[in-house]
Amino acid sequence: MNIRKAIAIFLFVSMLLTLVACSSEKQVITFKGKSENWQSTLQFSPRDSGRGMLKKYTIKYIGNNPDKDKNMSYQFMNNDEKSSSGTEIVSGNNETKTQVTCSNCSIESIQNDKWELIIQWDNQTENVKMPIQK
Repeated sequence: MNIRKAIAIFLFVSMLLTLVACSSEKQVITFKGKSENWQSTLQFSPRDSGRGMLKKYTIKYIGNNPDKDKNMSYQFMNNDEKSSSGTEIVSGNNETKTQVTCSNCSIESIQNDKWELIIQWDNQTENVKMPIQK
């Protein structure tokens, strides 16, 4: 009877450890920031294929002139290195959304990253610090 109990406990602990290990793989990591005129969200989630991550970001204008279209360029900086950049026209709902694949990303490395968004528009520049959201 003691052997059965020991085997049952061993199986339970093994299953629990397996579930914990798998749950970290499906974890979504979110970074958010806000400045005077802009707010941004950067989100990493595992790809269905299990290789790399999906990187989704939203940049939204929250300034005083929401009706005017804004030609803006942006750079997402990861630990002082450029990660993504582009040029967009922000109009309508005052936001832009993009999704890209990050083949070299891992949950472990992303959790320790420091993200910043640099936006230029109408001869202005703003830096948006984007701490990790817990």
